[in-house]
Amino acid sequence: MLISMKLYKPIMFFFLIFSIFLAMSSNIWFLMWMSMEINLLMFIPIMLSSNSNYETEAAIKYFLIQATASIIIMFLFMMNFYKTFIPNMNIIFFFTLMMKLGMAPCHLWFPQIMNCLTWMNCFILSSIQKIIPLYLISFMLLALNLYSVLLLVSINSLVGGWGGLNQTQMRPLLAYSSINHLAWMLASLSVSLLLTLMYFISYMIMNLPIFYNLFYNNSKSLFKYNVFSSMSYDSKLFLSMNFLSLGGMPPFLGFLPKWMLISSFSAKAPFLIIILIMGSLMSMFYYLSIVMNMMLSSFNINMNKFNLSLLYSTLSFFSFPFMFMIL
Repeated sequence: MLISMKLYKPIMFFFLIFSIFLAMSSNIWFLMWMSMEINLLMFIPIMLSSNSNYETEAAIKYFLIQATASIIIMFLFMMNFYKTFIPNMNIIFFFTLMMKLGMAPCHLWFPQIMNCLTWMNCFILSSIQKIIPLYLISFMLLALNLYSVLLLVSINSLVGGWGGLNQTQMRPLLAYSSINHLAWMLASLSVSLLLTLMYFISYMIMNLPIFYNLFYNNSKSLFKYNVFSSMSYDSKLFLSMNFLSLGGMPPFLGFLPKWMLISSFSAKAPFLIIILIMGSLMSMFYYLSIVMNMMLSSFNINMNKFNLSLLYSTLSFFSFPFMFMIL
């Protein structure tokens, strides 16, 4: 069975990508929904291809959650077809798409399933599987109250930042990082689809090297400080730059779309910008903790003869920027 799955996996991945193009090239809601279901049915066998009990359990959970959301969407389509009035139909549809995306407050399944997947399947779930629901949400924003959207953006930004601080495992941490970035994408959707596309592409470019390096180095440890132990110094340095870019630190790639969004929203909703920056700062904290661990683990420091000068220089390096904040 494992051999046959390896043969069929490229075909399933092809139809996975094909369903995305089918949804984005269609202007009929039923075809968009059907493309989303094709996307789901192609990803489930990819999840099962690793022949792992944990991933099988994750695939069942993922299917049940996505199928529940799909049934609600189909029910709303039927009610609309028969001209049956349902109060707040647009809000129900919007929350159903949020459930498919794993956005807060419908996010609790997302870190649990991410924790059971292989690294490359984690990348697919946190990036490729979000394209169609985000595309459908872009049509829904016009029918929703702007303040409701801004509230959801704020919730996702804070949940993504705060939730990652409590994680000791790498995969759930990256899941909460994805929730934080979804807040920025949802905010950018209210500005323009082009800005959202730019943000999403930059997010994929930043995420792919992280997941690929973890996959390539066969990092099987669940704990966030142990997954990098088998990597070379060059790989750690490269990953450190990717994590800093993912946090939006200038002059890396992740800073550009965030800066463009801040420039667009600074006059319209300054309070939202403050919330987004707060969520990103919390995310930056756990990114920096990973980067610090990777860099310090590359040096052979004998704890019995601990170099105090290294400790003082490290503390001064990270406390120096805060001196300006105090002043």
